[in-house]
Amino acid sequence: MTVYSLYVFDRHCTCIYYHDWHRTKRPKPAGKDALLPAVSRAVSYQSPTADGTQMPISTFSSPRNTLLSSSGIVVAVNEEPEYTKPPGPGNANTQMPPPSQGSALSFDEEAKLVYGVILSLRNLMKKLSKRDESFTSYRTSAYKMHLYETPTLYKFVLLSDPKADASAVRFALRQIYAGPFLEYVVRNPLMPMDSRDQGIDNEYFRASVDRLVRGLQFFS
Repeated sequence: MTVYSLYVFDRHCTCIYYHDWHRTKRPKPAGKDALLPAVSRAVSYQSPTADGTQMPISTFSSPRNTLLSSSGIVVAVNEEPEYTKPPGPGNANTQMPPPSQGSALSFDEEAKLVYGVILSLRNLMKKLSKRDESFTSYRTSAYKMHLYETPTLYKFVLLSDPKADASAVRFALRQIYAGPFLEYVVRNPLMPMDSRDQGIDNEYFRASVDRLVRGLQFFS
């Protein structure tokens, strides 16, 4: 099974954490003030340089390379080496430009769409069944979305390939909540919970989530 990305939303419908593993398209950085700090350095706003161009996304040179903390401490990096043209007339010391980003949406818009899908499906189910029901997953021909909601209304959303076992993924999301989330976020006195000012990214939580997901039997 292929795991694409993980989103965590708080009870205010705000994305407070993001992590990815096998994305084929790079998300554009969020717009200025469109995303909370400490969600993911890979998709945060990139300040323009003196010449007006944006700084390259240092944490996304590889689809697996997003393991940087909000504090700037490198936990694990798997960068691809930069390709340099061989010496020759007119191309000495010339490097290939960074690859263009494949996603048309900025990350803040993408996060809103992900949460919008959850909200829309809930409203649809409520209208059809006349009861307040919840769903745990839904599938398209391209991906499968899995949802785990905590008693405090935090939502863990994982995108995988369509063939993923919904029960196994839901159990994995519960492990993330009961393990790294409680240990490094809820019980962390330096981490403001239910804050509308910042996300929950820190090097220990990110490293623990990455290790847990990569250690799952269905991870590929």
